[in-house]
Amino acid sequence: MFHSPTKSRQEFTPTQPLAVSTSVSIQASPFARTCQASHLLSRVLRHVNDRDTDHELRYQEAIQLHRTVEALSSTVLNESRELIERASNITAQLPLFTAMGLCYSALLNLYDLYSCVEGEDNHRVGAPDQVEMQKIAIAGTKEVSRAVFRFSRSVRAVAELGGLLKTSPLIANCLYQAAVNYLLYIRETYRQECMPMVLEIKDLLEVLGTRWESPSK
Repeated sequence: MFHSPTKSRQEFTPTQPLAVSTSVSIQASPFARTCQASHLLSRVLRHVNDRDTDHELRYQEAIQLHRTVEALSSTVLNESRELIERASNITAQLPLFTAMGLCYSALLNLYDLYSCVEGEDNHRVGAPDQVEMQKIAIAGTKEVSRAVFRFSRSVRAVAELGGLLKTSPLIANCLYQAAVNYLLYIRETYRQECMPMVLEIKDLLEVLGTRWESPSK
């Protein structure tokens, strides 16, 4: 899992704007997208580790973070498809893999915090903003885990065509989180239809482990 350093209240406030350096609607290079994704991931990690901010403001910021990271991830995914079409080659998307993986990691870390009410103050449980964010988190965990599984297949296809050496280890976190989410679903529902996804992701982590040390067990 990613972890953020300890911070003071002065370093971060929930009203701080979440604008990235370049609008997601403007064409940008893969490096710029990676910088944007890194910035948003850092904001999510600070939010996850914040214990001082008023609950109402935290829920408002969580919703804003969700929308901002989701917008960037959609942009990166669309740009990946455009690169493939332009080059008629699936390896053309490789430069955007890191940005995509960081976006997915940011969303999954955020959703993990709000998908259940355990640890919440009793007086906030059932409040409109708490309920809204919990619904976003539950639906988002499922949606992003599916997106990561599709992403894992793209990474595997590119790796098989010689792209492994250029694949960043920063994508491993979202793969690991998605696999864990599938395993939790299997444990809670006793339904095995997600096991093939777990095995495919695990297999990719093992492939990445031949180049980078990644969690595959």
